[in-house]
Amino acid sequence: MNSVAQDLWPDDIVDAVSTTPASILKVQAGRLGQKTKNLVQGQVETSAASGRLVHSFKLIAPALDNYTYELLRISHGVTLYPIKVEEEPIKTSKVRFADMGGKKVPGHWLQNEGELIDWLREALSAPQTRRIVGSLVSQSAA
Repeated sequence: MNSVAQDLWPDDIVDAVSTTPASILKVQAGRLGQKTKNLVQGQVETSAASGRLVHSFKLIAPALDNYTYELLRISHGVTLYPIKVEEEPIKTSKVRFADMGGKKVPGHWLQNEGELIDWLREALSAPQTRRIVGSLVSQSAA
């Protein structure tokens, strides 16, 4: 058999599929629309920048000419974790360092899915988030 034509990939290369940060954000974006009768909707936009995937969670008010407000933004490398919190509605002093290729990088880092969910729960229920969503609902219903 020709050695160039052999399949060298392991059979279980895609067996370890996990929940992605983007999918966690998208579920919550959909739930916002349900809670506000679609007066305010959530949307997640993903882009790539500097070798990282960036997920931006936006609030959209369709009745206000699709007014858009970026509530939070996270980023991660090709592996899902650690996640860097780039923008958030809560002020935190959680500066931690992540090991990025042998280099310690400061920032607010989430090390796993559990930390992402805990942080997201806190961010979505933060007073600032409530004020913004409430204001958009009030203005949209007027």
